[in-house]
Amino acid sequence: MGNWLGLPLLALAAILQVTFIPQFRVLGGEPNLVLLLVLSYAVRAPINEGIAWAFAGGILLDLVTSSPTGGTVLGLLLLIVMIDRLRAQIVGIGFLALVGLVIAGTLTLEVTGLILAIIGGYNVRLFDALTYAVLPSIALNLALIFPVYWFVRRICPPPLPIS
Repeated sequence: MGNWLGLPLLALAAILQVTFIPQFRVLGGEPNLVLLLVLSYAVRAPINEGIAWAFAGGILLDLVTSSPTGGTVLGLLLLIVMIDRLRAQIVGIGFLALVGLVIAGTLTLEVTGLILAIIGGYNVRLFDALTYAVLPSIALNLALIFPVYWFVRRICPPPLPIS
């Protein structure tokens, strides 16, 4: 599948992220479809394809939101590095590792956005942002990772054997 199906899929996810998903906020948080797609694909794909997905998804999401261009890319690339380091330490990524990656990825992406907002001169109350937006987003991402991962497993070829 690689990058050919990934770009339209990530574009659709970015569009849904700014049009459809905000209508269903729960406790101030919302799931991040681009994050979940990139995470699900990067777990199964080689690192170079994961980087391509992170870059494309981050740029697409930054272009359709008011985020500074490159901020989401930075957060997603940090997630890809975490996935690659984790994959080097263990044989396969199972249930607990996937849950940990969702928590770490959501925190990385949200904290990166908060840091860029602070650098940009916005008045950010960190405790309120973390409790009102980040924690509910983690819970929603955890609830949606398994359907998204199942979908990506169906369209993604099996991982290459290590030689």
